Amino acid sequence: MTGRLLRVAVQLLDRQIVDRDDLMAGKVDDVELTVDEDGAALVAALISGPGVLAGRLGHRRYGRWRERMESTLEPPGERMTRIPMVDVRRVDSAIHLSIGRDRLASMGTEHWVRDHVICHLPAAGRKGTS
Repeated sequence: MTGRLLRVAVQLLDRQIVDRDDLMAGKVDDVELTVDEDGAALVAALISGPGVLAGRLGHRRYGRWRERMESTLEPPGERMTRIPMVDVRRVDSAIHLSIGRDRLASMGTEHWVRDHVICHLPAAGRKGTS
């Protein structure tokens, strides 16, 4: 992913992230930009995760509630993931990565629900049950 002109708000923000196994892995919540010596802005990384989304919601009641919920479920270092552009394989209608979704913070809440709720259900883990 070098030398391509991207419109950040249109082509990156809120786009679906797809991991190396073509599994959905969250959305792009923010971008990290750097400025080169010529003054051109370059996308250094994509930022994803529940901690970023909560911050983007502002200080309205839902934003504050979401921030409290996410901070309860996720340790601070696991609430967002910085995805360097070197890990981006392709940008089209989705953002395709060369890494697995298990490395992304966007999966943290799903893992928490699996480990603390789903695994305690009577039919959890049994094949052939709905």
